[in-house]
Amino acid sequence: MRFETKEGELARTEIVDIQVVPLGNRLFAVSWQEKNGVTVTNVQDYGRNLGGSRRVLS
Repeated sequence: MRFETKEGELARTEIVDIQVVPLGNRLFAVSWQEKNGVTVTNVQDYGRNLGGSRRVLS
């Protein structure tokens, strides 16, 4: 996946490998690790059009 952070001291573009785990009916956990060691996990609920994200700093 390619992501871009446009502002701030962490502004950059990066390509990361993602892991996708199906959790249930149209519900997925998507995670990746950035070059700076930060791990990001998203829970995406396509049934309710909701999503949430958590970042764990190294």
